[in-house]
This record gives sequence, structure tokens and C-alpha cells, in this order.
Amino acid sequence: MVQVEPLTALKSSEENFADDGDEAASPGQKGMQILESAGASNGQSHQASSYFGVIDIGSNSVRLVVYSGLSRVADSIFNEKILCGLGSEVGTTGRMGDEAVAHALSSLKRFRTLTDHMEVSKIDVVATAATRDAENGADFVAQVLSETGFKVNVIAGVEEARLS
Repeated sequence: MVQVEPLTALKSSEENFADDGDEAASPGQKGMQILESAGASNGQSHQASSYFGVIDIGSNSVRLVVYSGLSRVADSIFNEKILCGLGSEVGTTGRMGDEAVAHALSSLKRFRTLTDHMEVSKIDVVATAATRDAENGADFVAQVLSETGFKVNVIAGVEEARLS
């Protein structure tokens, strides 16, 4: 079981990625192109400090949503969901499967690259039932921090229900 903590924010790293001149667009470059086109379509210029993201580590998928503007009703400018199945084995084995954990970590590394390149200023990372209930949930949370720098907030079931 994982200790449940209150929802808090995490700022992304300040590191920028240099353009190496390669013509093939990296995932981060693709994310930046999406970000720039979203700003261009609504007449806004790229202002990194106004982008924030939410990463939801769920039982079935890992999702990143990036929003533009810190207003009451922010515009979603990037939304990517990757099916990982973290909860698929928890009911039978009590653990998240190794393959599912590897897939989730790979997805979270991609999300780190994208959010760093997009210069997302604030990122909230939450995990729900699979991480909370799995015997290896705490190890997964530690591994996410170690490999991506994301501090995962494992939320209580009541909070999960309120947010859904």
C-alpha cells in the first residue's frame, strides 16, 4: 500500500532542449509544433509561464493534458493518453505487472521530454487506485521520481471520486 498525500504541484525543470538540426521531428519538437499551432490558431503568442499540465496515472492509462492560460477556464492545447494497464494484475496478484510498469515509465519519460520542451511551468502528477492499492505502488512512485523527476501524488479514493 502507498501512503496517500495531499495533492500538490511540481514545477518542471528549467532545462531547454537545443535544436540539433536534425530534420526528423522528435516527440518534443512535435509537442512544440502542436503548442505553437494552438497559440497561433487563437491569436496568442507562445508564453511559457502560462502553460500548466496534469498527468493522470490511472489503472488503465497514463494521460498528459497541457493547458494554456491560468484562467478559470483554461484551454486544453495538448492531450495524449497511453494505455498501460497498470491495474490489470492488481486484483489477482496484488501487484502492478512488470510490463505495465515499464510501459508507464516509458510514457512518463516521453511526457517529461514533451513538457520540458513546451516549457510547461507547472505540472501536477496524480496516481489513483492501481498505484495506491498495489504492493509495489511505493516502489513505482519512487522509480517515477528517480527516472523522470515527477513527484507523484497518490490520491485517496474519496479525492479520486471527487475529481472524476
